[in-house]
Amino acid sequence: ILITGLNEPDGTHRFFMLARLDGLALASYSSDTREVKPLREWAAQAVGASYLRKKTQDDWDGRTLRQYPAPFFLPVSPPGIHTLQLHVNCALDGDTPVRGQFHFAFDGQDFLILERNQSAWVPLAPGASNETHFWNAGHTWTLFAKEFLQEECVDTLKSLLRGGMEALGRQVPPGISVTYRDAPAGSATLSCHARGFYPRPIHVSWVRDGAEILPPMNASGILPHADGTYQIRQSLEIPPRWGHGYACRVNHSSLGEPAAWGSVSSRDVPFLCFRSAGLTVQLVVLKPWGSHGPSASSGGSGGARGCRAESRLESGSGVTSLPPFAGRLARCEAVRTCRSLTLRCKHVRVL
Repeated sequence: ILITGLNEPDGTHRFFMLARLDGLALASYSSDTREVKPLREWAAQAVGASYLRKKTQDDWDGRTLRQYPAPFFLPVSPPGIHTLQLHVNCALDGDTPVRGQFHFAFDGQDFLILERNQSAWVPLAPGASNETHFWNAGHTWTLFAKEFLQEECVDTLKSLLRGGMEALGRQVPPGISVTYRDAPAGSATLSCHARGFYPRPIHVSWVRDGAEILPPMNASGILPHADGTYQIRQSLEIPPRWGHGYACRVNHSSLGEPAAWGSVSSRDVPFLCFRSAGLTVQLVVLKPWGSHGPSASSGGSGGARGCRAESRLESGSGVTSLPPFAGRLARCEAVRTCRSLTLRCKHVRVL
């Protein structure tokens, strides 16, 4: 749960809340409407209508949210707009609570924190010492926070997990594409983009010559989509050298366990072919036998700098060639192993 409070220059306060479970937005609140609104029907059914009514009827702006740290409300705060955020979370390992906290931040800086397994607030900023002593002296809101972490947060989480098995357990494989662009001094930049996947955990890495894991030059981090899925982009700058093969390797729970691979047509395999001299590029994708990804699409031909396509895996031949470019021919061959499928695109001289 993330609650954000704004202290306006005229002394008024506004509050906003967003509740998430494993990255999925479940409910929202705004002091403008003073109503807790469920964002997913299954979540509303899991907690029940009475729970939602109770949360809506709670005096969030008065009894609960106005118990935020005093600097947010006292006139001694510097003039201007101030922001205070409260992040409340709890986690389960099976049925066992393993983590929980109330974590405050003031104007973007950590302020104080209460952990589930601790009995007292801990200051995270010099200005939080007075508030920490006050709250640790038996303040009623401290008692509420401890009870919430020990009971309500855990009970609500269990109800949501039971009610959201189908939504939370779904597996959506990533759509994967690799792009290439020239960079200064003759180098090139490779970008691997995995998008539309769920659940959130994913590992995307660059490999050179099948062995060395390379740190990305630029990583976007895992970003949310409006539809509840995620995306990530990893870029890598490579020097103008001959003979190296580069691979974007993607690991995600939706891609299944290791399986045998059949013959795959190169037009039906995610691939990237470069027409720059001597560059070999591999795109490695872990997918289960018989699974399907996006439908085929391709780009780049003739005098274009490169070509890209991504599609589903089907049976067919595993070798293809691209038209000559600058005296070279790109030849692509699908290579299978027990854990991955690699499409190698090499350049040979055209005699």
